Amino acid sequence: MKRAIVSREHIAVNQSYEGERIEEKVARVVNNKEAITDGAPLVYQERKDGVQPAYDIRADKWDIAIEAMDKVAQAKVSARVVKMKEKEDKKEDKQGDAGATAEGGDKV
Repeated sequence: MKRAIVSREHIAVNQSYEGERIEEKVARVVNNKEAITDGAPLVYQERKDGVQPAYDIRADKWDIAIEAMDKVAQAKVSARVVKMKEKEDKKEDKQGDAGATAEGGDKV
C-alpha cells in the first residue's frame, strides 16, 4: 500500500472571507441611499449596427464548434498521411538496398 508523501514546505492559507448577507446589503443601500454598484455592465448597441455576434443570445455556436473540430480532424488526418508516406519510403529504401546487394552477390 502506497502512502501519500506530505510536503511540509508549503502551507496553504485560506484567504476567503464571509460576504455580506443580501438582507443587510439591501437595508444598508436603502437606509444610506447609496447607489447600487453591483451587477452586470449594460451593453448598449446602436440599432443601425444590429446585434453583434458576441452579444447575440440566439447565435448558433454549434456551427462554429463543428468547423473548429473539422479543422482539428483534418490536421490529424494529414499528420497520419505524412507518417504513412515516411514508413513507405523507409520500406522502399530497405527493399532497394536489399535488392542491390542480392543482385551484386549474383554477379560475383
